[in-house]
Amino acid sequence: MLNLDKKLILKMMAIASCLSLLSSCTTTQVKVGFPTPPGELMLLPPKLQPLPNDAKLSTAEGVIVDNYTAYQVVSEQLIELQSWIKEQTKIK
Repeated sequence: MLNLDKKLILKMMAIASCLSLLSSCTTTQVKVGFPTPPGELMLLPPKLQPLPNDAKLSTAEGVIVDNYTAYQVVSEQLIELQSWIKEQTKIK
């Protein structure tokens, strides 16, 4: 029983010693700046056009084409932004 208590005391002393060493350490916070993406990649996407309730087929077709075109532009912008971010985050 006495032998177990000595082991426990030694463990506690080791832990206390480690905690003492850790508490005396100082840390310096380093702020790493991430580069700013090119402006054309950060443009806000255009708002999609709503389809009027009383829209004729020709009107609906125009709105759909315009919205699809806007989607394609935003899709390309997102792909380019993701590519740029991957390039910036590579470890050299």
